[in-house]
Amino acid sequence: MILSDEDARTIQLVSSGFLTCGLAMAVLVPAVFPSIRSVKSVSERNSVFWSPRGFLGAKGRSPIFGIAWFLIYSSQLYLAVALLIVSLQNSILPDPIGLLNGSACIFAATMLSSLWTPLFTLAKPWAFTASSTLLILCAVFATVGVVACKPLFHGVIWLDIGLAMLSIFSGWVITAAAISIGITTKAYSRGVDSIEQDEASLAPIIVSILLFVLGVVFANPVLPATLLVATLFMPIQMRSIWISTVICAAGVGAGVVMVYVYRNTGLFW
Repeated sequence: MILSDEDARTIQLVSSGFLTCGLAMAVLVPAVFPSIRSVKSVSERNSVFWSPRGFLGAKGRSPIFGIAWFLIYSSQLYLAVALLIVSLQNSILPDPIGLLNGSACIFAATMLSSLWTPLFTLAKPWAFTASSTLLILCAVFATVGVVACKPLFHGVIWLDIGLAMLSIFSGWVITAAAISIGITTKAYSRGVDSIEQDEASLAPIIVSILLFVLGVVFANPVLPATLLVATLFMPIQMRSIWISTVICAAGVGAGVVMVYVYRNTGLFW
């Protein structure tokens, strides 16, 4: 589809608007639906064995949560402002349609993630189920959005960097959705706020394989890199964590190779 410069410029402005609206939802929803408990207190009392905690699995709350969401929201803000500026300067980017589709999906993912907090902090089995469902949908939209934007393939440095950072959104919510499913399962089998230790699970390995495949197929090493960093804050004595770490590291390497191959052959899907 061939777009006129004016149409492309309008699409870029709409893309900026989608990202901005997503950030607005992330601020407004918690204000309108305040949580009765903190996410920290609920997650600590209902954690699964591979929930991120201190570095190398040490006791304490993991900084990875705050770091992940800071990078997600800051990359959205960065891209929203940058798209607005280049559009007002009448600059046309290589794939406006892809950016529009991607930003629309990112908006949907951000909106869903903002609704997760008030549901999760109700700390009831049905609320855990609903919040897990939201995170699964969020992961789907975030992944589709990142794939549609094609990070690292625009040839515009500031755009490729911003979209690569935004890829953390997909990798993080896929990981968070798996953890949330584990919390939901534990709540139904052992009750809410159970102090019993949960049994070992293959969930980390399954998630790492999924992110490995996504990272290779879509030539995006950031996706498995997100879980790779998260595993550094999980219990290192668990065999499944070690295996997950190795798979993610392989995914990062394979993703980098695929970026190089596609950039040099021009065969990227």
